[in-house]
Amino acid sequence: MTTNDRGTGLSPALDANRTRIVEAMRRVLAGNPLHIETGRYSVLALAEESRVERNRFNREYSDLRDEFKSMVKAGTAAPEPSSNLEVSLADDLAETADALESMTQRYTEAREERMQWKEAAETFVRVIQTKDIEIAALQTDARTAKLRILRLGDELRDAKEAVALRADGAARATSGEVVQMVRRERAGESDDV
Repeated sequence: MTTNDRGTGLSPALDANRTRIVEAMRRVLAGNPLHIETGRYSVLALAEESRVERNRFNREYSDLRDEFKSMVKAGTAAPEPSSNLEVSLADDLAETADALESMTQRYTEAREERMQWKEAAETFVRVIQTKDIEIAALQTDARTAKLRILRLGDELRDAKEAVALRADGAARATSGEVVQMVRRERAGESDDV
């Protein structure tokens, strides 16, 4: 083992694991675990709560394991931090837990906002599709109106020619007969060409 800068004789990872186990003991015995169900007081539950590998927990932290067992049996509270390192780590853990809670809240808010934007985008897509259908229908109506205008123009021209023929001596023919005569003349003109 290496000596850390505080002179405890334990590596920083071992000190951190020890602090995590002590914090987990407090949470479990206080009924406020973060990672396990409330009411689980087994050594396995403590290892899960502290997030220390079970074999390492049993092998390297047997003193804490035995202390936890006796505390559960006696129904006592978890011990207070005994060293400056444990106090510092406990404070860091509390700050980290607060930061995690804050980030979780921000994530939830961002996710809700993303869902609102997604719903708005889907609504805009539906509106655009509806407008495209309406535009296509109006274009079809415009083409139909244009064809009707052309047909009315042809009928107007036919009527003008009919009036001109009537004036030239076809006064006895009915207007329908005159229109038919004009159409026959045109058909004859197209046949001659």
